[in-house]
Amino acid sequence: NGLHKNLSNLRIDANLKSLNIDLTALQKIIPNVIPDSLRRYQDLKINGMAKGSLNDLVIENLELKIDDVLEGKFSGNVLHLNKTNDLKFDVNVSRLSADIRRLPIPKPEQLALDSLEVVSYVGALKGSLQEMLIIGDLQSKLGDAQLDINLILPTPSNELVYKGNIQLERFDLGTLLKNDQFDRLTLTTEIDGSGLDLKNIDTKING
Repeated sequence: NGLHKNLSNLRIDANLKSLNIDLTALQKIIPNVIPDSLRRYQDLKINGMAKGSLNDLVIENLELKIDDVLEGKFSGNVLHLNKTNDLKFDVNVSRLSADIRRLPIPKPEQLALDSLEVVSYVGALKGSLQEMLIIGDLQSKLGDAQLDINLILPTPSNELVYKGNIQLERFDLGTLLKNDQFDRLTLTTEIDGSGLDLKNIDTKING
């Protein structure tokens, strides 16, 4: 615990160039240092600038690759990087490619999130793993979307809550919602609601 606390407060001022980290080996050498969210992966590659500490880190043009699951380029601020439950972020995303099927994210039963497969995203992300603001363009196997939306992610005791604007381009909403009443849709709309079960969903849609 003492080592973990010291690492959290360790000052970082680095211009990283092709830093490769063997996460599996590092975890064996220094247990409990790797964040929970990274322990399932093997290789981490970092390139770019980082300044601050794991509790409050400023990143600039930071390129990140985790195995063949996630690759992206980010600038902004990240808080509590080593504590998954307390993680907060306010970053601009120059590029992001992520395999949704292999990410440790909440996956409600009502959504076929894995059907998105590998998604590409450019825009901004702000918030936490519990609530986040997403403003940007997303491409996936199911179609394309422009998003300006705030999400409160579901928990075992609470439903998904969402509010904002979305624009879909030939998006296969039926597959995502596991409902064959929907086909590929092209639309621009404002949404404000909660829930994912179509029988009990509470949503206002304008547009």
